[in-house]
Amino acid sequence: EAEAEFYDEEDMEAAEEMLGVVSQVLGQPMRMAGMPGDTLKVMIEPLLNYKIVSGIATVKKDGEEQNGDTCCALSLSDNRYALAISDGMGSGAAAANESKTTIQLLKKLLLAGFDRTAAIQLINSALVLKNGQESFATIDLALIDLVSAKAEFVKIGAATGYIRRADSIDSIFCSTLPAGILSEADIQLSCRRLAA
Repeated sequence: EAEAEFYDEEDMEAAEEMLGVVSQVLGQPMRMAGMPGDTLKVMIEPLLNYKIVSGIATVKKDGEEQNGDTCCALSLSDNRYALAISDGMGSGAAAANESKTTIQLLKKLLLAGFDRTAAIQLINSALVLKNGQESFATIDLALIDLVSAKAEFVKIGAATGYIRRADSIDSIFCSTLPAGILSEADIQLSCRRLAA
């Protein structure tokens, strides 16, 4: 993102030329957003081709006080959207605590700008070192680029995921152990394009 101030019609013509140059240099379409007044403050930002609307619903296991799964959806500063779910091993309060800790750490690390691999390795280390107790949790993360519709699916011990298309279903398998078992997490990465 970049911000600039313009004072008259001539400046706006220059701004439109600048927008074309910025788009070309960055290799992606950009747009101007601003409010007219005595001066026009303009924000140059990526033109996002896609929008994600997400919802979350959970159900606890019969007889349990808490659900052992935790999930989140968040916008990242680099034109990506993250969807994540973690399943704490077992059920009830202990599983809920493991998955909640995993998702809270993942959110903080991604929002702080850590890449997916570093974030997951840090979470894995935290689970391995957790007071000498066994602490395992799956991580199922989708990072979706809102400009290109390319998605990275990162799985650690997670169940198979599915992408439903108009005429087919694409499966994303995982054959790794949950985080917190090995000293270094075995990350399974799959990339897909979500739009035609």
